[in-house]
Amino acid sequence: AEKDAGLRRLIPQEVRRSFIAEDHPILVIDSHESSGALLSRQLERQGYRVTIAITHPQALQALATIPYQVILLDILDNTSLQILEQIKSHEEWQHTPVLMMTAADDIENIVQGIAIGAADFISKPLHPAILHAKVAVYLEREQLRNQREALQLELDQIKRSQQAAEMIQTQYFQQLQPHHEVEKFLPLGTSPLKVLLVEDNELNCDMLSRRLQRHGYEVIVAHDGAEGVSKALSEQPHIILMDISLPIIDGWEATQKLKANPETCCIPVIALTAHAMTGDREKSLAAGCDDYDTKPIELPRLLSKLERCLKRSSAD
Repeated sequence: AEKDAGLRRLIPQEVRRSFIAEDHPILVIDSHESSGALLSRQLERQGYRVTIAITHPQALQALATIPYQVILLDILDNTSLQILEQIKSHEEWQHTPVLMMTAADDIENIVQGIAIGAADFISKPLHPAILHAKVAVYLEREQLRNQREALQLELDQIKRSQQAAEMIQTQYFQQLQPHHEVEKFLPLGTSPLKVLLVEDNELNCDMLSRRLQRHGYEVIVAHDGAEGVSKALSEQPHIILMDISLPIIDGWEATQKLKANPETCCIPVIALTAHAMTGDREKSLAAGCDDYDTKPIELPRLLSKLERCLKRSSAD
C-alpha cells in the first residue's frame, strides 16, 4: 500500500483529475476473459469507460463502432502483433495510441510491437498505479493532438475565407470602378494616372501596387523617404501615397521637403500610417499632406480619397 501511494504521487494531480471522465473510452483486447475483466474493473474504478474484446474479430468490430482514445493490447504471440498491424494500417485507427501488455523479458515482441507502431508497453503483472499513469499520459497526448488538428483545421478555414474575400472584393470593385472611370480626370488619349507609392515594406508595397494597377493606375515605387523625394522630382506623379514610418527620412519630413519645392509642391500627398493615434491626422496635415489614411488599407476607402484629391488637384 505504501508503494502504491508513492507511485500515485508520481502522477500529477491535474492529470489524475483531467482524465477521470466517461468521455475517454478505452478498448482492452485480452484473450483471457478473467484478466480482461480484472483490468476493466481497475480502469472503471478510475472513471474510464471500458470495452473488452476477447477475440480479434470482436476488437475490429468494436473499433468500427466508436473511436477509442487508448487501446490496451495483450501481447501473447504473432497473432497479437497481427491485430496491432491491422490497427496501425487503418486510416481511422492508426493515430490511436496502443499500449502493449507483456512480460518485461519478452524483448522480441516488445521490439516488434514498437516497430509496428505501438506507443509503449506495460509489464505484466500490471501495477494499478503504473497502469493509470501511462493511460493518463497517452490520453493527454491524444487530447493535445486532437486540439492541434482542430486548430489547424480552423486556421485553414480562416485562410481560405480570407483568400475568397480578397478575390470577391477585387472582382467586385473592378466592376464598380472600371479603368475608364479612374482615368476620367485626364484628357482623352493621355497616359494613365501616375501614383508614387513610398513604402518600405515589400509585401505591402507589392500588394497595394497590384491592386492599384488593376484599377488603371500606373504605380511607381520608392522604398524610403529620400528616394520618394527624388522620384517625385524625376517622375512628376499625379499623386503620392506616403508611408509615415520610413527609413532615412520619415514620411512627414519627406512631405515637408516636397511641399517646400516649387516643382513638387502641387502634387497631392496622402499619408499612410499604421499608428492610428490621436493627433496623427493633424500632424500629417500640418506637414503638408492633403489627406490621411490608416493601415490596414481598405481599398474602397483609399480609392475614394485618391479620387477626391485628384479632383481637387485638377480643379486647382
